[in-house]
Amino acid sequence: MQSTLGNTSGGGGGGANTALSNLASVAINTSLLPAGAGAENLGSGALPFGDLFLGAAANSANDFNVTALTANRTTTVPNANTVLPQPLAAQARTVLTGLGSSTGAFTTSAFGQCTNIQTGTAYAIAGPDFGCIIAGSNASAQAYTIAQAGTGSFTNNFYFVLWNQGTAGQGNITLTATTSTFSCPQLCSGSTFALPPGFRGYVWSPDNTNYSALVNAGPTSLDYTGRTTTIGSANLLASAPGTGGYNVTVSLSCDASASAATITATMSWTDPSSTSQSVTSNPATCTSLGSSSFVSFTEALNVKGGTAITFSTTIVNTPTYSLHVLLEGPW
Repeated sequence: MQSTLGNTSGGGGGGANTALSNLASVAINTSLLPAGAGAENLGSGALPFGDLFLGAAANSANDFNVTALTANRTTTVPNANTVLPQPLAAQARTVLTGLGSSTGAFTTSAFGQCTNIQTGTAYAIAGPDFGCIIAGSNASAQAYTIAQAGTGSFTNNFYFVLWNQGTAGQGNITLTATTSTFSCPQLCSGSTFALPPGFRGYVWSPDNTNYSALVNAGPTSLDYTGRTTTIGSANLLASAPGTGGYNVTVSLSCDASASAATITATMSWTDPSSTSQSVTSNPATCTSLGSSSFVSFTEALNVKGGTAITFSTTIVNTPTYSLHVLLEGPW
């Protein structure tokens, strides 16, 4: 090997020895190349070099600092053009969207809770609904569908919140899955999940095969004030999502005195034997306002799935009255 590197220990001919063990004040002025492509390594696991400084000008180098290493590690270079990513400061509610191809800077996008509002009677849950609140409402029944768990966009334990924003008497949301089944108390049956007005369900796939739901059974309520006419039979719950118990609380009061005027409230339902049932309040008497002008009752109903819970009022003479009904369940 020929060399003009300095020699301070008397190497033969005033140059470096063949072991390169007598080098001092070395300044390489040409590219340092191996004899063959990929044939030689720089250092070894047992005898590594220290930090590697690379740069195009003095005091403008990148120090590949290795002081944190406690064992041999491997960094694999991808078979693609790439850059080293820059540090990214913590950012709230931000998702990484890319990496600059020349700068190494991450690109980000701030996000909030995605909400999908539906007002029709049909909707097919889609991939972009992942992690979103799907809020629907309609006077009629609503038929929603979802693909089989673990297929297409519905992988990675797909989840979302389904919220029936309807009010008392409006339609249920019934979600039907392709092939997959739903698991939850009362409201799930096979491949369907029924959600009455006011209810919210957290739906997810725990195994990428089927779906489960955690349900927040928000009470269904209605309020009438300043009423002067009879309320005919109307739906409080258009279709019970499953056979079970419901608690109903009814409050009825006169808003103004009226001679010989009275009001009664009736709740009606169908029990699991398909027998029609009803309960009627005592009359609120509006001749004078006081203890007799206000009545209330709470009743536990055993309701057959798929049937309605209805309410009505009956008046004598012309009272002005308020009616408040609260329904809770199923349980």
